[in-house]
Amino acid sequence: MISLEDKEKKERNKRVTRRIVSILIILVLVSLFAITKYESAQVKKISVTEFENVLESKKTKKIKEIALYDNTGVLRYKIDKKEYEVKLPMNYIKENSKMVETFKDKNIKFTVKTEQNWLSTFANITRILFTVLIIYFLYKIAEDYFKKIDIEEVKGEKLTFEDVAGANSVKIEFKDIIDYYKDPEANKEFKEDLPKGILLEGPPGNGKTYIAKALAGECGIPFFQKSASDLEGKYVGVGSENIGKLFAVVRQRAKEAGGAILFLDELDSIAAKREMRTVVETTQTINKLLTEMDGFAKETNVIIIAATNLVSSLDEAVIRPGRFDRIIHIGKPTYEERKEVLSLYLDKKKERINEEVKKEDFVSTLAKITEGFSNAKLANLIKESSVLARRKSKTTIGIQELREGFTKIVAGVKRNEKLDENDKKVVAYHEAGHAVAQILTSPLGLNGVAYITITPYGQSLGHVSPISPESRIYEKRKSSLEKQVMVMLAGRAVEDKLLNGDYTVGAANDLYQANQLLLQYVVKFGMATSEENLFINELDENNPRIRGQVKKIRELLYQDTKELIERHYDVVEKIATHLIEHESIEQHELATLLENTTYFVGEKKEI
Repeated sequence: MISLEDKEKKERNKRVTRRIVSILIILVLVSLFAITKYESAQVKKISVTEFENVLESKKTKKIKEIALYDNTGVLRYKIDKKEYEVKLPMNYIKENSKMVETFKDKNIKFTVKTEQNWLSTFANITRILFTVLIIYFLYKIAEDYFKKIDIEEVKGEKLTFEDVAGANSVKIEFKDIIDYYKDPEANKEFKEDLPKGILLEGPPGNGKTYIAKALAGECGIPFFQKSASDLEGKYVGVGSENIGKLFAVVRQRAKEAGGAILFLDELDSIAAKREMRTVVETTQTINKLLTEMDGFAKETNVIIIAATNLVSSLDEAVIRPGRFDRIIHIGKPTYEERKEVLSLYLDKKKERINEEVKKEDFVSTLAKITEGFSNAKLANLIKESSVLARRKSKTTIGIQELREGFTKIVAGVKRNEKLDENDKKVVAYHEAGHAVAQILTSPLGLNGVAYITITPYGQSLGHVSPISPESRIYEKRKSSLEKQVMVMLAGRAVEDKLLNGDYTVGAANDLYQANQLLLQYVVKFGMATSEENLFINELDENNPRIRGQVKKIRELLYQDTKELIERHYDVVEKIATHLIEHESIEQHELATLLENTTYFVGEKKEI
């Protein structure tokens, strides 16, 4: 799977390549144009009279040849390596036929040729091309400068907070605003206490726009939506003019309807800190926005809601009291909120959901294994599951489709790839290692694993779906981070034992994730024994001191992982054997499968 950073890097490289190619093309055109100019500059143009005077002078002794280009009417000759050019009138030679006899008398060779100067032709073409390009660029500049932004009220289906699953704390933050707009007269004493601007901050895909629309629906007032990046122009003054037009329209509509909400998405595109701005236009645009907010008349009843992914990137002037004076964090949904969100999306499918999903309470299982999913990602999970059911010609979406949809999102597209028996065995033991480490290190035990498969998805040949405890603090503890690293290293540890040290490259992604977590363990969380309470903002994994600490902790945890696997290798074999035969294991199958293993009758304990 290509990371966002890789995509951005690829796009940057494409932009740089396009610019370099454009510059090279321009340089070639200018160079060729200059060559033609230089060539033409070497030829001295004279009049017909001057040419006739030359013929009557002694200079004719130096003329060896005179050439007439019949298609252009140009006559050329050389004197002392200097070339001269005469533009003759039509039929000049015919009307002055004695002139040709004069050439013969003076031993001057006279020839008639056809003009074939490609440089001259190219010069004419480049002149036309440059003229067209200049007209085009002037047109684009005028189009960008004078173009009008679309300012229209967002209409259609009215959303309310009943359409928003989860986000209960966020809804509470909006209660005073809703109360005021529903009954302004009864709550007029609270009007001055209402926020002028509300900033919704948090990672993308968690419903900031959706919540703003729902708020407008709850209040029963018009809703306007604009991306801040659309307001900004390429030229100074365009952005501030667009801001002025936008606020004028919203104010007018608010007066008519008793209020309005203006939602500005991607606020950081125009409101970044001053030291991060490189364009004068951006500064003028945000200054105009702040001026408009300061100039709000109390009777307009307009509330501005803006969204940003990172509030720390915004200029302090934007988030001071009186501007965006209420900041609400819209984070990724919790376990309970994920249940609500999944239930909401499934309820929209209604009869298309198989009864087994409710009967087995699979929504709870999905909510557990989708920790870290945004609202958008949860919606995509249901969408992918629906597509999978349709491909299988099923009329309903069942547990299998939901599980496959989840695996597709986290691991990639399912591959129709058959492994030979040896490869299948290695993959089964590798995934069994991850599963056993997860079971033995998690306080949930067998409930710490939702699903195990060796069906190839994306770039991986297998996948284990872990379930984390509901306690968010547990996941952030030092011991928990160490256990997470052990789970990541467990696949390699099992291969190490199974193949007597001749392990495969299958653990590459596991090792990458483990090392990234250990880097944070050392320099972000200050958890290394010899570097306690260390914090380094700029992560440099090539720093010898940091590399040494990571290496030391990684070696200790890998040794612990190998010992854990060795003690419970019978559990690994049980799971691997089942995977080789059936390719997957459901959570409810684990208890029966692991009977009479060291997990139950041996030394099973939390690590």
